[in-house]
Amino acid sequence: MEGLDKEKINKIIMEATKGSRFYENELKKEKQVNQRIKNMMQQKAQITNQQLRNAQLQVDRFAVEIEHRRDLNNTIVHVDMDAFYAAVEMRDNPELKDKPIAVGSMSMLSTSNYHARRFGVRAAMPGFIAKRLCPHLIIVPPNFDKYRAVSEEVKEILADYDPNFMAMSLDEAYLNITKHLQERQTWPEEKRSYFIKTGNLAKYDEPGKEVHELSESDWSISPLLFEDSPPDLQPPGNPSQVNSEEQNNLQILQNSVVFGTSAKEVVKEIRFRIEQKTTLTASAGIAPNTMLAKVCSDKNKPNGQYQILPDRQAVMDFIKDLPIRKVSGIGKVTEKMLKALGIITCTELYQQRALLSLLFSETSWHYFLHISLGLGSTHLARTFNEINKAEEQYDLCRELCRELAQDLQKEGLKGRTVTIKLKNVNFEVKTRASTISSVVSTAEEIFAIAKELLRTEIDADFPYPLRLRLMGVRISSFPNEEDKKHQQRSIIGFLQTGNQAPSATEYIGEKTNKDQFVKPLKISHKESFFDKKRSEMKWSHQDTSKCETVDKQNLQMSQPFQIIKRKTSESLETSESSDSCQMFTCPICFREQGNISLEAFNKHIDACLNGPSVSENCKVFTCTQASSAEVDQQKHTHQSFSLWEKQDYETHQKNTEVTSEDCVHLVEPSDSSLKARSVDSLRNKHSEEEHSSLPSKSSYTVSLENADIALSRQESLQPSSFKATAGQPLVCPVCNLQQKTLNLTLFNEHVDVCLNKSIIQELRNDSINPVNQPKESSRSTVLPNERSFQDAAKSNNLDFMEKLFEKKVNINAVNNMNRTALHFAVGGNHFSAVNFLLNHKARVDVADKHGLTAIHLAAWSGSFEITLMLVKAGADQRATCQDGLNALHFAAQSNSVRIVEYLIQDLHLQELNQPDQRGRKPFLLAAGRGHVQMIEKLTFLNLHTSEKDKEGNTALHLAAMHGHSPAVQVLLTQWQEVNETNENGETPFFLAVAGGHEECSKVLLAAGSDINIPNKLNVSALQTATQNGHVSLVNFLLSENIELHQGMEPKESPLHLAVSNNHIAVVNSLLSAQHNTDVLDQRQRTPLHVAADLGNVELVETLLKAGCDLKIVDQQGRTALAVAARGSHSLVVDMLIKAERYRTWREKHPEDASAGAALTFKQDHSLQTRHIRTVLWNLAYRQLKADQWQRLARSWDFTDDQIRAIEEQWTGNKSFREHGHRALLIWLHGALMTQLEPSKHLYAELVRAGFPELAEKIRQVKSKACSSSRKCAIS
Repeated sequence: MEGLDKEKINKIIMEATKGSRFYENELKKEKQVNQRIKNMMQQKAQITNQQLRNAQLQVDRFAVEIEHRRDLNNTIVHVDMDAFYAAVEMRDNPELKDKPIAVGSMSMLSTSNYHARRFGVRAAMPGFIAKRLCPHLIIVPPNFDKYRAVSEEVKEILADYDPNFMAMSLDEAYLNITKHLQERQTWPEEKRSYFIKTGNLAKYDEPGKEVHELSESDWSISPLLFEDSPPDLQPPGNPSQVNSEEQNNLQILQNSVVFGTSAKEVVKEIRFRIEQKTTLTASAGIAPNTMLAKVCSDKNKPNGQYQILPDRQAVMDFIKDLPIRKVSGIGKVTEKMLKALGIITCTELYQQRALLSLLFSETSWHYFLHISLGLGSTHLARTFNEINKAEEQYDLCRELCRELAQDLQKEGLKGRTVTIKLKNVNFEVKTRASTISSVVSTAEEIFAIAKELLRTEIDADFPYPLRLRLMGVRISSFPNEEDKKHQQRSIIGFLQTGNQAPSATEYIGEKTNKDQFVKPLKISHKESFFDKKRSEMKWSHQDTSKCETVDKQNLQMSQPFQIIKRKTSESLETSESSDSCQMFTCPICFREQGNISLEAFNKHIDACLNGPSVSENCKVFTCTQASSAEVDQQKHTHQSFSLWEKQDYETHQKNTEVTSEDCVHLVEPSDSSLKARSVDSLRNKHSEEEHSSLPSKSSYTVSLENADIALSRQESLQPSSFKATAGQPLVCPVCNLQQKTLNLTLFNEHVDVCLNKSIIQELRNDSINPVNQPKESSRSTVLPNERSFQDAAKSNNLDFMEKLFEKKVNINAVNNMNRTALHFAVGGNHFSAVNFLLNHKARVDVADKHGLTAIHLAAWSGSFEITLMLVKAGADQRATCQDGLNALHFAAQSNSVRIVEYLIQDLHLQELNQPDQRGRKPFLLAAGRGHVQMIEKLTFLNLHTSEKDKEGNTALHLAAMHGHSPAVQVLLTQWQEVNETNENGETPFFLAVAGGHEECSKVLLAAGSDINIPNKLNVSALQTATQNGHVSLVNFLLSENIELHQGMEPKESPLHLAVSNNHIAVVNSLLSAQHNTDVLDQRQRTPLHVAADLGNVELVETLLKAGCDLKIVDQQGRTALAVAARGSHSLVVDMLIKAERYRTWREKHPEDASAGAALTFKQDHSLQTRHIRTVLWNLAYRQLKADQWQRLARSWDFTDDQIRAIEEQWTGNKSFREHGHRALLIWLHGALMTQLEPSKHLYAELVRAGFPELAEKIRQVKSKACSSSRKCAIS
């Protein structure tokens, strides 16, 4: 649209649409945008200079961060076909070449050629408006089957340079050619040479002249050289001369052209090959990222390319004066809003970055900053070949979740929203998202959510398969600072010194020389109910003791969790960092500590925490409360009750988490004593950690037996009854109901139950988890030092483990998977790390969330020495995981023969030879893994078995299923019945074929397997191999004379399955084996019906050549032609009509059946027929009227069904043009097949049909062409 009078164009559009719905909608949208701009400007006027400075610092920090991530090591190419739909139409109808055309309808246009764009005609514009802008515009109806076919030809070329290229649409794709460039440097010239088709050989006669010395016009034979091409791409002379030379030289000359090794040369080569193959042109951009590549591809359109060198200065120079509208993602509305702020170029976008961060969302200003710095993605979404099997789709989803989890771990992020993106074979994109209450970050957690989203899409397409070309998984909704405010605080929140800034619910207290407290600096309106009550109690206490010295013990009770800092000169002189000596009050025993360091105070807290122990069998929730007999003796006694931090309202509503500081927790067995946690570790963790409740002398238990909530005393209360201040009713902060009692003890119990309703309900319904199978936690409890210790164990860093151990790190700490450092050390086969942990009394029987203990991992990893160490340390050798697997099962799966010998022969643990949850003993697991040595050892130990698992599989079934030929051979020596079936009726041979294991199939067949035994669903081995597309297996089965058509009526024949799954190589094999082409499925459909319904041109062509019956009808009485017409597959409709007409002619002329051109029913794009196809297009679109094409078709013996099938694809007042054009091309196919001269025959047929005037025009065109020596190449 550059260089056009936009004001004039907009004026014409408005005049043309005035009063229409389009006009009203445009006015409405403009009004909304203007209102948004007005609101934005008002918001801007309220921004202070201080806010702007703060925003500047924040944005600059982010800019530095993303600048460090700048990647200039990739070469990204964006390839964009020039006016693709229009160019295809111009190629097939050369008469359109010099005329303004658009593809679409009067209601909406898909695209336009460059001649039309000069008038302001563009995509997504209503056709009636385009006609006002360009009165002589020709609107051609779209033919997407044709466009997809051309697009596939282009993609075949792109795949040679990047197999994982990302197709954005039919005419646009991104490639990462970095790897190709590296490989290309060593390529000889022969590998970089291509034949060029041209009528001017002299240009290439100079020796050594490479393609970069030639102009684009030298090797361009495209009929689409536009007048408004860039100056350096303009061909000399009249473009029509190229066509003239082409037509005068039927034998196209060829000459070798060599391309270079640079990125620029590679892109030239890509564009050259596209043009040579399709006669269409493409433009391209080369840059270090996708954003810049997209902009570059528009720089020299059409038929050009542009490159930004992989250098930061080059990028910044390019981006400096780039208009923001040129960047993909900034549309008309965003441009208008930014323009209101005076931002037109990317430089201005960067200069206003602080202001933009205050006016736009975080996502938006982040994107703006990336644009202004020339940053973009270098990662291309991998567009793969079609995947239509649910198992493969789930596997791909799991792989993506695993990669995403790794990225999250690197960045230290967790999110709440999981989104999947799916692109089907028609390039339709769907996104599905799910938001949960708790954050996720592990691969298992993400996959659990993504799997459900994917299953929803698979179920939506049932009974048809979900056919995908692209899949992506994204996680978002990361917790921000505001979210963290509502999370519970760490213990450091209770131990903050007075000189630290208060949070929303903290107080800063200072002692005066009279030991009086001054008022708090600030009380936030967000403080919780308990904060208010504490404040009331504190100030009430101050009022009663005003002008008196406050007793220290009373101070302790009135503020049990405050840290009192004495501002004395002595402490100031001795204070240094975190070890400065201060006055502290212990939050456990409430005793004031002397002038001690933080480290000494930590040790005191550790001693208090490790004091009382909890009952071993207590698997309940407890609410602890501090009480002291000494308190009763004080005049002003205050009950100390648990402090609940203010939480997010949504968390309260969903009751998904318990966020109590010191009240509710799941009590562990007595052997899991509470460990000390350093203040330094907790300081780094803030509010993300869970905290142990504080032990006390008085405890209340919420019992869950018999599904009733009962409050039972664990031990007697103190004699005194604690009451709230008179006249102040107690209101529950959870249910917001006023309580009748004023007893704070009873009130605490009520709040505990309210906050833990969901957890109590869960424990009601679920059985209590055994010790070795703990309930999965949604949050990690591991502290920074504990995580570092686990990482050190994982990497066998013994020195670092010893340093952390000296800092009193909890070596038995568990992460969110409930794994300890011992799990990681054993899983990594790190002998020294395991030895260190066991010497320091690490717990050996802790089970992760899957029930895996250290001995399981040792057996799985095959470490005999570590297994011995664990057994000596007291590990439970009989422990099982959630799947019922014990150490013997794991050893059998990992082929650890020494461990099996040790367990069975040394420890005499024959009882370990038990079936797991799936009913599989170790012998079956070894067979399933194909471990021949283990199979032989278990047989020697008399642990072999012919028993079946719960699915009815024997060891032979499992070995065959996974294609373990050596294991199958060993098992066959002791197996009597090779044709034994499982619960699904599948033999070992059937399972081997289903898995695509040809070698294993041959072994079983040689041992006497019956090749023709179907499963319970009456599916044969041949059908299974066919459905899975295993070509070599299908050929093997056919060579063994497997029955093609079994006696039992199948649901779908092998040929049906091959066609429906698009396995054309298998189709050819079946047809070569004389498979019946007209076999019917349960819906009375032939394979041709299925291919026609899918619109698959290649399959239809193959079946038509095989001679399938075109007249068979399905259950609904439809022929294949009717099915294709119903599905709007116009190419297939035309092919079927051609086949019907050809067979009718052949029946009438059997003696001429062998004559004619090579048999094909596809659309003709050959150069030889270009002239006559142009004549036919001109006849259909310019000369025939609405009903005339039907008269002509009937004169050519088109049936009514054929005419209806043609008319079913396109509707509208002018659809008759497309219908007539297709009928004429079908007639042309018949003329060529019967070796008639098309031009003469067309003249005769027009006269016979009653169109002498049209016939005369055709004759004149023919005569004119002959007189100018233009030969019509017609075969």
